[in-house]
Amino acid sequence: MSPGNTRRLLFATALLAAPVPFFLGEPELAPVLRLAFLSTLVARVFVAEGGSTTGTLLGIGLVQLFVWTGLLFLATGLVARVLDRLSTDRARVATIAALVVGLLGASLGDLYDTPLSSTRARSSLLHLFE
Repeated sequence: MSPGNTRRLLFATALLAAPVPFFLGEPELAPVLRLAFLSTLVARVFVAEGGSTTGTLLGIGLVQLFVWTGLLFLATGLVARVLDRLSTDRARVATIAALVVGLLGASLGDLYDTPLSSTRARSSLLHLFE
């Protein structure tokens, strides 16, 4: 597997499942895709109703979204570069598979702290967008 493909796979997995801390009216620990989802909801409210508080929350959400996306992109690039130095292709693929399966497997438990959720304070990947 090439370093570029490794980076893309790890980056997509990280965006989907890696818990990151963020603040959008309440502190949460959830994946970047949840931050994008909540920021989109705030943006729709801002477009419909306006308001300085909603605009501030939208700005906070967008800044955090760009920062976390950039940091995850850099981190997965670094991991891909390190994995590329492994001696055999088989070891590289096994390590990548273990990372992806491990993160996705962990995300199926109540890994995320989601006080902005309408149904639960702790969520799994399957319940993040309720």
